[in-house]
Amino acid sequence: MAPVVLLQQPSDQLGASSWVHHVLRITCSTTGRVPTLRLEGHLEASKLAELAAATPPPGTRFVIDLSSLQSADPDGVCTLAKLVEEGAVLQGASPYIAQLLVAHERVREDTGDE
Repeated sequence: MAPVVLLQQPSDQLGASSWVHHVLRITCSTTGRVPTLRLEGHLEASKLAELAAATPPPGTRFVIDLSSLQSADPDGVCTLAKLVEEGAVLQGASPYIAQLLVAHERVREDTGDE
């Protein structure tokens, strides 16, 4: 599958004339028999449909390479956690992304939202 590149709409915080280009590139490959999705850029709610389209069916073991993921909003972090529950293995997360994932799990534990 070819990479998917997306742009975010203008940021209201910066004014209508300012564009914030938050790009997410999803590159699909297979190493051995294990599918790998490489995420590059910014994982945001507006891009989750494209990520879902690139992911194998639930129960399929696959790798998500996060080594080039720069940021993720709460919906993006929640989606990554859900993908892990469905069989994904996360690799290469930066300390920042790893901390977002840990914070998400702590909130889930504290609220009993399993």
